[in-house]
Amino acid sequence: MRSIFLTLVVFLALPAGGCAGQIGEMPTWAAFDEDDVEASNDVAIVVLKVVPPAQVLLAAGRIDQNGWRSKGPRSGVWLSAKAGFVVARVSPTQDEDAYAVIQVRPDQLAGGRDGTAPTYETGFWSVVPGSAVAGGATQGSEKAGARPAYGPVGEARIPLFGAIAGRVAFVGAIRIDALREADSNEAPQKVGITPVASLEDIEAVRRFLAQHYPKVRARIVSRTLQMMRNEAGE
Repeated sequence: MRSIFLTLVVFLALPAGGCAGQIGEMPTWAAFDEDDVEASNDVAIVVLKVVPPAQVLLAAGRIDQNGWRSKGPRSGVWLSAKAGFVVARVSPTQDEDAYAVIQVRPDQLAGGRDGTAPTYETGFWSVVPGSAVAGGATQGSEKAGARPAYGPVGEARIPLFGAIAGRVAFVGAIRIDALREADSNEAPQKVGITPVASLEDIEAVRRFLAQHYPKVRARIVSRTLQMMRNEAGE
């Protein structure tokens, strides 16, 4: 009985429809069963790996010939990473619908120029004015406790992905690199957002879900993260 109730909680949290737009953090106690067709048809689960761990602002929008555009100026929802993975329950996407990461707030960024060199897919993002919050610090920063958010400027590239009804989709991984001089003690004003892929990630997702989301019973499908121009400069 409790399992049925939890499945209904997930179902009722997202209204029927099938158009992208409903976003919520997946509770670790919630049930999701792909065999429960009635409950899962209007719900999808997406898993995004974020390196280093960060909060992400996820928004719904549509893709057209010019790029991706948000469905509204306040359509985003902040989601937190657990053990490096963001798990969200969302409405399935159809046609040109797509979800996008439009801001990130890293838990911590190491000093210097992190990771590997940017690629042609890298999106270059800047600090969002007034976005710093307490509760963590950029390593080496003189502003202890200040954790800024970073977002695309103008038409910078942003990560996009879709969601499949009744499925758990691993949509890929993004790496956040601090872009600053190696001897700087200030929080970086810019970061690079780069999609990264690893054959080991899908197995890591299975282990992560089994440990933290034991009531999720669904096949995990893998999808490719797209980097696309932010049409509206959100």
